[in-house]
Amino acid sequence: MGSLQVLNARDLAKSESIQNKFKDILGENHKYFIQSVINSVSMNKKLLLCDGKSVWGAAMNAAVLGLPVDSNLGYSAIIPYGQKAQFQIMTKGYIQLAIDSGFYKNIHATEIYEDELLYHDYVKGKTYFTDQETWKQRQAGEVKKIVGYYSYFELLNGFHKEMYMSKSEVRIHAKIYSKSFNFKDSVWQSNFDAMGKKTVLKSILRNFGKLGKGSLQKALEVDQGFVEDLDDSNINYYDNPSSQDDFIQGEVVEEFDENNLDDEFKTTTN
Repeated sequence: MGSLQVLNARDLAKSESIQNKFKDILGENHKYFIQSVINSVSMNKKLLLCDGKSVWGAAMNAAVLGLPVDSNLGYSAIIPYGQKAQFQIMTKGYIQLAIDSGFYKNIHATEIYEDELLYHDYVKGKTYFTDQETWKQRQAGEVKKIVGYYSYFELLNGFHKEMYMSKSEVRIHAKIYSKSFNFKDSVWQSNFDAMGKKTVLKSILRNFGKLGKGSLQKALEVDQGFVEDLDDSNINYYDNPSSQDDFIQGEVVEEFDENNLDDEFKTTTN
């Protein structure tokens, strides 16, 4: 049996333990998936410095959920946090899992521009929009005019729900629930809008969605978690303020720049 003591993720990929674990999950497709993880690690110098077991632990969650880890595809990604790797599901990944669950007729999440929003009724949970003929900022790519994030779903049984969070509300949420928010290498810093869409989509699913007992429920459980010792039942959430205080060591950004926006999560692979 191959040893798991070597910390480098690329070396660990050669071990019998890694090969067998992923073969159990994916069958003969495990070779392709393992190579995709190696490619992601090779393109990210900071992932190369992470504990290899944490990288493969994150990859294990992706394999179980059936999500590719190539962040350019927009489903999920393995993100370096200090010396460990974290599994993160992207907006597209949650939408795909919702579709696969068979419960949803329609589901969507998007950023909202200033000229699109009329007002949001917080009492009724209803968002009102301006006439679409007046919408210009989205088409012009004026990302500085993004004021919030919106998600909507409709179940096959007819139940539907919508949710809106302003940019300020998302920022407050992130400060409370993500210790990494103020660190320079955080996805919150490199792509606030992607995290904003994910936040509102994840919130509406957790609070109002139909999850069943399948992949969608598991996704909400493992997202942004750290798998310990390649055991996907042993997950810690160091990025949550209620967890270990000194886990993440990084450079704090004193002033958050909301205008530093890139394509969804792509900056995390550089």
